Amino acid sequence: MKERIYKEAINIVLVLFIIVFCIAPKISTLFLILYALLVVFGWINKNITFRWNLKSFWFVGFYLVYLLGVFYTKDSDQALKYLENKLPFLIFPFFFCFDTKKIVRLPSIVSGLLIGVTALSFIGYWKGLVCYGETGALDCLMTISLSPIHHPSYFVVFHLFALVFTWHGYLSNWNFYKLKWIIPFTLFSFITQCLALSLAGILYLLLLIVITLLYLIKRKWGVKYFIFSTLLIPFLVTILFLSVPQFEGEFNGAFKYVNSFIDSPTEFVETREKDMSGSEVRLVMWTATTSEILDHPFGVGTGNVDIYLRKRLTLLNQPDLAKYNYNPHNQFLQTTLEIGVFGLFLLLGLIIHISYLAWRQKNWILLILVSNLFFNSLFESMLQRQSGIVFYCFWIVLLLSFIPSTKKLKI
Repeated sequence: MKERIYKEAINIVLVLFIIVFCIAPKISTLFLILYALLVVFGWINKNITFRWNLKSFWFVGFYLVYLLGVFYTKDSDQALKYLENKLPFLIFPFFFCFDTKKIVRLPSIVSGLLIGVTALSFIGYWKGLVCYGETGALDCLMTISLSPIHHPSYFVVFHLFALVFTWHGYLSNWNFYKLKWIIPFTLFSFITQCLALSLAGILYLLLLIVITLLYLIKRKWGVKYFIFSTLLIPFLVTILFLSVPQFEGEFNGAFKYVNSFIDSPTEFVETREKDMSGSEVRLVMWTATTSEILDHPFGVGTGNVDIYLRKRLTLLNQPDLAKYNYNPHNQFLQTTLEIGVFGLFLLLGLIIHISYLAWRQKNWILLILVSNLFFNSLFESMLQRQSGIVFYCFWIVLLLSFIPSTKKLKI
């Protein structure tokens, strides 16, 4: 196959994969299979040369530890389902084991993300408007109703990176990335993220805005204005955040529950009643998970989390909550409970090492992506659902493949 045609085919398939993943994630697997066939075909016909991309093989190690955890599982069906869901950790590092910069056009892939996120948003708004027309409830345009395909936590992440990539494209002078549509899209994305009501997502977005503003102030006006701004801007952003009733309620509720929890963790957990808020559920699940980790520092095994947490929640006087099979709502606790402290070290090693590489290479998109994974993982098990596994792994591995490497795999 001619090199030009091969490059076009690779990029078209990746663009279609990203678009379809946003609006119909189950069907997107077909495009991954097609992409894999193209990679193999390209290797056979000398269109690409494979090379080790050891920077992304943290994910492979992560997957292998989950594979080891299957050998002491009590729920084989659930364990195999886990391995299937986490396959992107294994396959994505191999999918980009070639000179990506010569084949993949990042602006094209980013455009696919923008199209997918926009289409996903319109689907949510359309269904929300239909719901509002039938019920008259404003909730139809918020949270899960606004994001019926992906959980709102992931929906906000998709939007955030579509927005970050958009401005990156403008600053990098990519074709068609003009302010006449970027500014309206920014406003649209910001409103949509706020309506999704993911508290962690909104907090990260505001944190990113504050850091960006402080950086620009220091760069343009110097240290004196920067120091003054470090006091003023966070204060103004906090006032703005708390001026929104929904956010103020979420924040004050969380603050109140945390204070009660600190005073007496055991009493707090055992006295929670039905219909708990999200903050209460998190505190209870974190407590139950921590107790299990202390009893099983090397993990309970792949697929066993629900079994052990149900028992622990029952002991903590929360039998009703145990029926829902909630995950720990914290990826670090989730990983440690599943595959032990070694798995936790792998996850932290992945985040720290990739953050270091991104900082050293001044790859701010990758740094934002990894820091977002870290921040959100404090409040959600972000690598448990396909939405998070595929999105984070795909973009991290893809962006890592643009970082120079001299080691090639000669086959």
